[in-house]
Amino acid sequence: MTETELSIVNMPSKIISGIATSTQNSKEMNPFTAKIGKQWDRFYSEQIALKVVKPVNPELIYGVYTQYQSDHNGEYTILSGIESETKQQTDPDLLSIELDAGRYLVFKAKGELPAAIIDTWGFIWDYFSKNKNVERKYTTDFELYATDEVAIYIGII
Repeated sequence: MTETELSIVNMPSKIISGIATSTQNSKEMNPFTAKIGKQWDRFYSEQIALKVVKPVNPELIYGVYTQYQSDHNGEYTILSGIESETKQQTDPDLLSIELDAGRYLVFKAKGELPAAIIDTWGFIWDYFSKNKNVERKYTTDFELYATDEVAIYIGII
């Protein structure tokens, strides 16, 4: 991936509803403490998208990173879900969050999943360590899984 493949987009706020867990990157490096893969397995096996009230574009799947304790080293919440017209969900297991409106730096993930996502996150961390003039918000970031591509949106100031 090169910087020329990156783009900046202005996004409106959106409501994403689904299931969530708290974790941190150091826990995700250990198969005994990793939670994200298990959450995605649950999202698909329990057909969580079908439980969301008032879905919008249900073919688009979101992995939202929010409630950051600090930066990419601290605890955060990840929500696997789809866009909804409302935060009001009837299933008590579902949580709704609102993506922040604003500027996002978009990184395209290429290759076989989940390796392409993991590699792209490595590129993202490296990018921000080398490009101090671009500052992350650490409010909401998200992975967007469309039919033929995956992109990671990082909220920037």
